[in-house]
Amino acid sequence: MVDAIFHAYFEEAVNISKLSNLEKIGAAILGDTMPQEQLKEFLEGEELRAEIQQEISSARQNSVTGVPAFTIVDPVTNKGNFLSGAQPPERFAHTFAAIQKKAVTGNL
Repeated sequence: MVDAIFHAYFEEAVNISKLSNLEKIGAAILGDTMPQEQLKEFLEGEELRAEIQQEISSARQNSVTGVPAFTIVDPVTNKGNFLSGAQPPERFAHTFAAIQKKAVTGNL
């Protein structure tokens, strides 16, 4: 489902904030496994609203303002290294190397 929504948004410029467009995407993926009316009720419903609001709140608390956003957690210190936006592979390699160096040398 996520791939279909991303495809529609990024490759077909579909406005995914419109309920009718999400219904079309959902119907194409779900086919006969979920009746159209049930899909519409789900999309309009409150079932996941609290969970979604919690995820948004958590992202804001962690200074996530865009995508992609990565938190690489140091398993020794349990501290996160936050990378925001598209990053070159070298940035990830540097972050992992720094974590590994701290683990080997004991410099926490």
